[in-house]
Amino acid sequence: MKLTRERKIFASVLGLAAVAFAVDRVTGGGGTATDASDSSPAAVASEPSDLLMANATTPATGDKGAHGAVALNAASLSARISACAATTAHSNSPSRDLFRLPAKWSNQIQSNSADAARIAADKFSRSHRLSAVARNAGGGSVAVVEGKLLHVGNALDGFTLTSVAPDSAVFTGPGGTQVCLPLNAAEAGR
Repeated sequence: MKLTRERKIFASVLGLAAVAFAVDRVTGGGGTATDASDSSPAAVASEPSDLLMANATTPATGDKGAHGAVALNAASLSARISACAATTAHSNSPSRDLFRLPAKWSNQIQSNSADAARIAADKFSRSHRLSAVARNAGGGSVAVVEGKLLHVGNALDGFTLTSVAPDSAVFTGPGGTQVCLPLNAAEAGR
């Protein structure tokens, strides 16, 4: 394997990262001014919001900062997350899933998808004409839409032919919307 300039740069960056990681592990990640016994939820903060509002300019003495938040500069991120989780678990306030969409948004999405399905059904019914229906030799029904022979179960522009009657054909589209195409009177008289 030939060592190109790009590979040499990659290897040196990887080596520097490994050295930085080793130094961080040996020195304890920058050191902490508080020991593990001080990282309990009661010692770290009185409210979960205090954990999030830590003032970066306040010394790590546990004093309240300018915003009323407990200074947590010296506490590691994992200690702050653990303290926040423990404080939230013991509080009476219900916790919420941060990755779940708000109800208002999900209702909006559902109404938008229902509107989109209705618009697609209207567009399908306006752009397609049923010109013939018939029964094939096997007893199944077929429909001719825009010159295309469709059996029950075949799809056309995202809509599936679900049933055929003597004078119409029913298609089911996205969201379960159904479109009934009537047999075109001019085509039926031929």
